[in-house]
Amino acid sequence: MIRRSPNSAARPSGGRAEHALVLAVALAAVECAPATQLLDERTTSPYMALRAADDGLLERSHRLDASEPGGPKLHVHAREIGLEHEEGPVIVLLNGIFSDGRTWRFVTAQLAAKRRVLVLDLPGTGQSSAPDPESLGAEAYTPRWIARATLRALASWQAEAPERRELVLVGHSIAGTVTMHLLGSPELGALHDELDARVVGAVLIAPADILTASWSPTLVELAKLSELEVGFGSAFGVLESRVEQAIVGSVEEPERRALGGEATRILESLQDRNRRRASQAMLRRIRPVRDDDTPIWPEVRALAEDYERIRAPTLLLWGRRDDALPVSMGEELRGRIPGAELEVVEGVRHSVHQEAPYAAADAIERFASRLQWLGPRPLGTGRMSSVGSSPASP
Repeated sequence: MIRRSPNSAARPSGGRAEHALVLAVALAAVECAPATQLLDERTTSPYMALRAADDGLLERSHRLDASEPGGPKLHVHAREIGLEHEEGPVIVLLNGIFSDGRTWRFVTAQLAAKRRVLVLDLPGTGQSSAPDPESLGAEAYTPRWIARATLRALASWQAEAPERRELVLVGHSIAGTVTMHLLGSPELGALHDELDARVVGAVLIAPADILTASWSPTLVELAKLSELEVGFGSAFGVLESRVEQAIVGSVEEPERRALGGEATRILESLQDRNRRRASQAMLRRIRPVRDDDTPIWPEVRALAEDYERIRAPTLLLWGRRDDALPVSMGEELRGRIPGAELEVVEGVRHSVHQEAPYAAADAIERFASRLQWLGPRPLGTGRMSSVGSSPASP
């Protein structure tokens, strides 16, 4: 069914604790409320124009089957826009942690002006299934597990389409890590060819390198929040205050870029038990660790070898001032991913697509255009490795 995307203003958008400890944290948090007032994106330039354009897009919604054969049902929600474009690569947008597909709302209209776009909610986020991590075992919500689910969801979408289309994946943060494994893992490469998913390239926005990533104290804190802490934090306004504080601290020029919509979107994820547990599992399981949280380095290094097996054209897009995953990580990944290019956006931090939406959309479109210029590529085994290094611009 084709419809106009609804005005989503009504949809909020970004060990067991002792009561005394929670209350102490609550009192401490009251004193550290953000000095900068969060912005209303519907009345603040340039976000209001970009958000209005997103609200006006024609779209088709999908509930894509991402289930493993013989496993429990798993569905991925997708929003398809740019429906009039029948040629060229389809852009697939994948969200980061404690997030969902709405994180892309400031770049969707720009991208859909030139090509078909598919906005996915990763498993455990947004409107996608969020099964209990403990019920699925230790592999659930690892990057490779999410990558398998993403491949199956994309194959489901391809099966529904009139004809199969080439896909360019765009992943932010942990979704970038998922994409690196999807492109480099031999197991996932075989599944890609079996499903004929047709991924031909990727734009990775500040992906987390499992060898060197170290998380901010805020993310570590979120990963450990219990049901009790969320309940008390919500009741006393602590959770809202901490999230707002995190939003202000996560952007350059917060007086121009700290968005209230991001705070409410993250709060929604934290207050939904299933989605919170899924995101917490993603954060804990991004790399193999022991019971005391120390990395199991032989297993980590074995997983990181996926990077060196990537043969699809890859663009790394990084904010110069990223203090969550610094640009030095991008330099390291550029050296490890064959033929990868690194493009640095000045004056922004971790979420380039939100702080600099015009620059992000332009970089994604230029990359997709170059792949389209390459022309048809052979299908079958090794499809992702058949393209070679990123080409020079024509």
